[in-house]
Amino acid sequence: MDDKDIIRRVKNGDVESFALLVRRYQGNLIGFLTRMLGDRGLAEDAAQDVFLNIYKALDSFDENRNVPFAAWLFITAKNAAISQIRKQALRRSLPLDAAAELPDSAPGALSVLLSHERRLHVKEALDEVPEPHRSSLLFQLEGKTIREIADLQGATAGAVKSRIHRAKAALVRILGKGGLIDHE
Repeated sequence: MDDKDIIRRVKNGDVESFALLVRRYQGNLIGFLTRMLGDRGLAEDAAQDVFLNIYKALDSFDENRNVPFAAWLFITAKNAAISQIRKQALRRSLPLDAAAELPDSAPGALSVLLSHERRLHVKEALDEVPEPHRSSLLFQLEGKTIREIADLQGATAGAVKSRIHRAKAALVRILGKGGLIDHE
């Protein structure tokens, strides 16, 4: 049974069928969120929240459009992960002027601060890469094959390769504007 059939069943009152979608995508979703959040426990919690939110919003999903359920699911997950990352960054961020107050005995404190700032810039640059290019690149960074990504996104392998290439080019361009890399 394909995703569209399952969604129709859920919309027609067979709420138990949603478990089929959860089983189908749970492993990939947790892997995706782990890669984005850097913590499996946080990823598992986030995946539960994403599935709950998707279930609540399932009526707004038009299964007759050409948008695969997996794309909707992973875009929702990406947005949830970005919100989580921003919340964590706000809680842990260290103002640049506070770096001067770090004790000299703190080994590599400036290096840690700069590394943190670079990661934030890369995440912000990644946010600027349009979908579906961004999610294709993130799946590749997770170690998924082109074929696996194509299946998840309901696209051809050629389209996925093109999306990844465009995502990388966009990142180079965006990070180059910010002076983080030399893209010439």
